[in-house]
Amino acid sequence: MGLATLLRDIELRSPEDTQWLHSFMFADPTTRFPLLKALRIYNARAVAYDASHIVDILQQCKVLEKLFISPTEKILKMDSRITPTICGLTSLKYLTLEIVGERTFSMFLHLLPPLTSLSVKPDNRFQSRRLFCPPLPHMASTLTSLEFCPSPIFDSDIQYPHVINLALYSDPYTTQCHLDLQALTYAFPNVTTLSLKDCPCAPFVQCLEVDRIDRALLPRSHNISQKCATFGGKLRYLEGPVDLVWALALSSPVQHLVLIIDSTQDLLRVRDTLNEIDTCRLTLKLNSLIPGYDFHATCLRDIAQAIAASSVSHVAICFNAWESGDITSALLITILDALSGSLSIAYMEIDPSAAMKSVRVSEQFCIFNAALEQSLQESLAQQTFTNLPCLRYLLYTTSRNETILWTRNMDEESAAIMAHVTWQESGLFRASEGMNIKVQPGRDGELTDDSDDSGKLCLHTSQTTCLCM
Repeated sequence: MGLATLLRDIELRSPEDTQWLHSFMFADPTTRFPLLKALRIYNARAVAYDASHIVDILQQCKVLEKLFISPTEKILKMDSRITPTICGLTSLKYLTLEIVGERTFSMFLHLLPPLTSLSVKPDNRFQSRRLFCPPLPHMASTLTSLEFCPSPIFDSDIQYPHVINLALYSDPYTTQCHLDLQALTYAFPNVTTLSLKDCPCAPFVQCLEVDRIDRALLPRSHNISQKCATFGGKLRYLEGPVDLVWALALSSPVQHLVLIIDSTQDLLRVRDTLNEIDTCRLTLKLNSLIPGYDFHATCLRDIAQAIAASSVSHVAICFNAWESGDITSALLITILDALSGSLSIAYMEIDPSAAMKSVRVSEQFCIFNAALEQSLQESLAQQTFTNLPCLRYLLYTTSRNETILWTRNMDEESAAIMAHVTWQESGLFRASEGMNIKVQPGRDGELTDDSDDSGKLCLHTSQTTCLCM
């Protein structure tokens, strides 16, 4: 491994990591520091042994472009020199700060580098009052990606015209979500990728124990009254909990809509949202739901019928953490039957891999997953291609290393080709179809736009099978 490769991306997780990096870099600072482009500090333990080591390293990082710190507030308090040192990193472009607080926000006012990407993730669990990211006027002309907790940033006249990737956390201290579409489109007029998120500490805030759907009523009414507020058809990607997306009352089209379903109440809102937002690509991320097969079957059938009646051409159903014991292949067949006859669906994906990786996944879900895979290979895939005349691809993922892709044989319409593809290949294939889920600012501080067409898919031709239909 060359020196440039070794120093391209450094992670510090322990005192030993920091001591090694300090000794190694200062053994030949002239050669080595110009090669250090990305630094990630993942644990306060990496600084606790001797904070001066971190200060020494950062002061010499004249070409550092990416910096990740967590927990930020705790680390900044370990040595008063850390804050001004970070502020002086003039080459910094991507900054990700997790578990932030007052000291972190004060630092923002003195940041010198022309950041293009900023990710700020607060942790309000142990704060005595609400903390919000302050307005960032000195970054307005350079930021292209921003992730933060909504704040008085919307109350100012500052615009961020170059921000195209935006992620907003909800306020965990109130039952109302602050989604003023007019203020949002004014501050960020050119956003193409928008992600709405529940604050990670929301479960710890007692006031959120009311029905989640209630928080969306007031902002929705407000947004409906502002009929002129819109993204003007620029949104390529919109992701969020169903109630937050519904609260936007968005009338402009979205290329890829990702709806997170966390409750049975969310299921009831999906159809309304689909009828309101014009989209050609739809991903449903199903999280834990209250058991009740009949209710789920009815709601999902209604949702599937709404999809079939729409212009949606690409559909992905992702089981993220569905632990209910009543999930059977019959439920999925209900969905597929309701989609039958659609003349627009060309891509269908079923992905239970996230739920399968959960340590709490139920035995019933494992049984369902195995039965579904067998059913797809035996007849269900054939039936799906028959019922959906425009379907070109059917993708089924059981784990990161096991994906099955069925492709309609265009030369012989009575057959489909089945292939086992790797996780990397399936990722490239999703990207080529515009169906990848966005990666939010985190490790690198960048919000990756995965919907761009990129890469080519190379199938394992030795593992292909022709399915007569």
